[in-house]
Amino acid sequence: MRIDANTLIRVAEDLIDRRTRETSTTLAVYLHGSVNEPVDHLLGESGDLDLVFVHEYEVGAPREFIRVTDDVTIDLTNHTRVDYRTPRALRTNPWLGAAVYGFRILYDPRHFLDFVQAGLRDQFHRPSNVLARAQAFAGEARQRWLGLLTAREGDAAALEYLASVAGAANAVASLGGDPLPERRLLTRFYDRAEALGQPDLYPGLVAMLGADEMDADDLQGWITAWEPAFTAAAGVEMAPAEWGLHPDRLSYYHGAFAEQTASARPTDALWPLLLTWSRAVSLLPASSEARSVWDTAARQIGLLGSARVMRMEALDAYLDQVEILLDSWGRAQGVDI
Repeated sequence: MRIDANTLIRVAEDLIDRRTRETSTTLAVYLHGSVNEPVDHLLGESGDLDLVFVHEYEVGAPREFIRVTDDVTIDLTNHTRVDYRTPRALRTNPWLGAAVYGFRILYDPRHFLDFVQAGLRDQFHRPSNVLARAQAFAGEARQRWLGLLTAREGDAAALEYLASVAGAANAVASLGGDPLPERRLLTRFYDRAEALGQPDLYPGLVAMLGADEMDADDLQGWITAWEPAFTAAAGVEMAPAEWGLHPDRLSYYHGAFAEQTASARPTDALWPLLLTWSRAVSLLPASSEARSVWDTAARQIGLLGSARVMRMEALDAYLDQVEILLDSWGRAQGVDI
């Protein structure tokens, strides 16, 4: 089956038709993400289709994954009308605001989404709103760092550390566009940092993920160890839906790893690898072999063990650098700081 953007749109339209005939709760449906962008939506010949169903009231799971092929899934999120009740406030919402600004409406018989998007788009790119979205990411990253100062070492703390790093990355990225997607976070961060005249931010970011403590053999070995951990965690019922650990998403990540490790910057694979691997092992028994391999890798790169103090200090310094950049950018744009 040849998978291109038009094929995926038709798949989405068939799904919408079926679901709206089965239930009357669906108010609207929109598409966002890479299929809606003027770039290749596949990474390593794998990808997904990001759909949001907006309902009159809460219904179903907050997130669903639907297989299209071995390499492509539909990533479906369920929202309610209340999530969009104040379109103007969405201008400073770092995630939902960006999705609404650029979405493609696939179903909207009552023009609900037309109204929401019209209310948000006016002044969305006003510097004060851009800065507010960036500061939201930076503020959350700093709060997570502060919480880590008293957190016990373990996989939960490692996930908080990674979330803080992602917040720092998205704070910078938000000055030049949408928040960064999970698989392409490092790839797009490199471009955003370059565009801001801050190329040193990329090596600083990958260093906080342990790039300075690993080589190509380590990376390939970790990818090999990642698969059984991911597969085991994908069958755990208590896995948070937002983590995306679904059995039909194995190729989605494998494809990304294959393309990124073969690129000029193989460290681009570090983010999706470490994030999903850490999430997976947190759901597995402490005695599992998959968890043991992750533990060894985490100590090597400083997520655990004595090097964790050094990583925390580096993250603190990086967040300082990001906060200074945001202030400088805001003043240059005439925003009251």
